[in-house]
Amino acid sequence: MATTIYQVAEVAGVSTSTVSRVFSTPDQVSAATRRSVLTAAQELGYAPSRSHRSGTGGATGLLGLFIPDLRNPFYTPLVDALTLTGRQHNYLSVLANSDGYAINEGDLVAAMATRCDGLILHASALPADRLQKLSSTIPTVLVNRRVDEVPAVVSSTTNGLRQVVEHLHSLGHRTCCYTMTGPQSQTLSQRQEDLRSACQSAGVDLIEIGPYESTFDAGVHAADVAIARGATAIIGQNDVVAAGAIRQLNSRGLRVPGDMSVVGIDDTILATTITPALTTIRIPVTALATHAVRLLIDLIQAQAPAETSYELSTQLIVRDSTGPAPDPAAAHQ
Repeated sequence: MATTIYQVAEVAGVSTSTVSRVFSTPDQVSAATRRSVLTAAQELGYAPSRSHRSGTGGATGLLGLFIPDLRNPFYTPLVDALTLTGRQHNYLSVLANSDGYAINEGDLVAAMATRCDGLILHASALPADRLQKLSSTIPTVLVNRRVDEVPAVVSSTTNGLRQVVEHLHSLGHRTCCYTMTGPQSQTLSQRQEDLRSACQSAGVDLIEIGPYESTFDAGVHAADVAIARGATAIIGQNDVVAAGAIRQLNSRGLRVPGDMSVVGIDDTILATTITPALTTIRIPVTALATHAVRLLIDLIQAQAPAETSYELSTQLIVRDSTGPAPDPAAAHQ
């Protein structure tokens, strides 16, 4: 026989209405009482009914997904994986696109928090204190953003970027251009710091240009700057920017990788469909989505997850857009 709300109330030493509020409007219950009720629920194996999992008069069976830029092909497989994992647990997903701006995201979050059982926010631009408050009122999981006391799943590019720099250094490259994009999220800022550290360790000069929009046209402009600054390799903020750089280098009559090597980040479908195929850092999209959804559902069902923070590693995928650095002597013959 399934555990009832009355049994949870008895073990926790509270009323059934208090147990109900813990699962529907947790902000109206003290932190100590919440802990007591959630501990009792976990010990008894209690799973609240759908009507107890929402403060909107009944749970909706919906997960809210927040994405900063649907134009970026990185998000297509991520959204697919998020929605598929949700369906496997009997949840449907509602998608919102913030265009990377906190004001848009804030409005969307406020609207969807009353309509969904839980939220997943990718690379959120909201202030940390607002995310902490949000997490205390509705189950929330961050993807590629860290905030104290808020459950999160992140893909660290530290390892992938180290591999990029080692790869380029081994090919004789000593000056690389990195295209920064804005607005600078926590993820992008950490990516920039990781690259600086890797270049310093390898003895590679890093030229940082930008910030640009995270678009194909940004890569076009960045290529001209990289040529003018004497770089032999370009590291794009993502695959879209890297593809724009390759397009511009070709239009200038330069060979990729003969005259300039190009590296992207994300390993989207674009990386294997452009010519030459793009060397890039693979982000574990499916693993990100699976961990995020499962963690969120545990939170919705008031089950204490084994972990509330996951860090997944990235890796370099070498293709045709990188090669030996050009010989300066040959260029002047």
